[in-house]
Amino acid sequence: MIFGSIKHLEEYLFLEERIKECFEYAKSNELVSYEIGRYEIDGERFFVNIVEYTTSK
Repeated sequence: MIFGSIKHLEEYLFLEERIKECFEYAKSNELVSYEIGRYEIDGERFFVNIVEYTTSK
């Protein structure tokens, strides 16, 4: 688990390139505007799942 801000990716240079690619995508796209569903970015290698659920108390 990573705790921090996507605004400070330079602090996470130790991460694998594939993980940094995911962060860069999230940083440069308005994921909050995506509808619920699966969005293929690079086939099975890189995709975004947008889900919605209700938590219990």
